[in-house]
Amino acid sequence: MGLARFTCPKPKGGDEESSPHLYVANCGPALGLSHDTIASVFGTYGEVKGVYAADDSGTRVIVSYNENTSAEAALKALNGHPCSNLAGRSLHIRYSVQSLGKVDTNESVAVSRSASDLNIPGLHLVLNFVTAKEEEVKDQILELYIGPLPRFIFSDLWFACTETTRL
Repeated sequence: MGLARFTCPKPKGGDEESSPHLYVANCGPALGLSHDTIASVFGTYGEVKGVYAADDSGTRVIVSYNENTSAEAALKALNGHPCSNLAGRSLHIRYSVQSLGKVDTNESVAVSRSASDLNIPGLHLVLNFVTAKEEEVKDQILELYIGPLPRFIFSDLWFACTETTRL
């Protein structure tokens, strides 16, 4: 149902201000509960604006309402109680607030083939650290002992083994 960024809920014991956004733990796609199902259940307490992943675990979501009163009603009704419409899970619910800071969504990583481009004192890049012949020998050994499996699975293991023999 879209993507939004929220801050973590306030620590327990502190004064929690009412918010139309609820942080809901023990609930999400990784537990077999779709965002649509979650929206349907929480929709009984008011109009749901959206259901969003709270993190990458798939076990926590943010449920956003249009009204604070809807969020309050859902929190009182569902927090700490098993919900038969959500596979009998006991939900752990707290208020959350939308992040005010700008979120950098560019997750790309710059790659450089020259140390001077990076402007890091003392950094030296070694091009062709592993020769073509070494790659060929590695492939032959992997084929012999492992068989025709995807190479990326074993490349880190191979590197770790060869590094200890070079020392």
